[in-house]
Amino acid sequence: MSPCPGVILIFILLQTGHRAVDGACSSCSGLASVPTGYKELTYSESNDHIENPNRGFVMQDSGRASNYEEIYIEDLDKFRNDSGLTLHWRQYILDDFVTSDITDDYLDKIR
Repeated sequence: MSPCPGVILIFILLQTGHRAVDGACSSCSGLASVPTGYKELTYSESNDHIENPNRGFVMQDSGRASNYEEIYIEDLDKFRNDSGLTLHWRQYILDDFVTSDITDDYLDKIR
């Protein structure tokens, strides 16, 4: 049985990060200096709460039309403060509308 893609991705990211930190970056091993037009940057390790606004990692959840749950701004603010994630992607499962049109009432709820 092969591992799930998420496990493979995490492994690759950790391996790539490890190799770059050790100075064994295969794509830049032949460079003697910073190429013209580029600037060398050095980053220090940090335990600070650093956000990546509107890109990067995302919180995902889903809601069913048959059991609608409202999203409250207070919950989103708490999640952002706790995790640093600034994107929230919600999947709406339209199980109540398989054989009918989506109602205006439901559309108003998810706007």
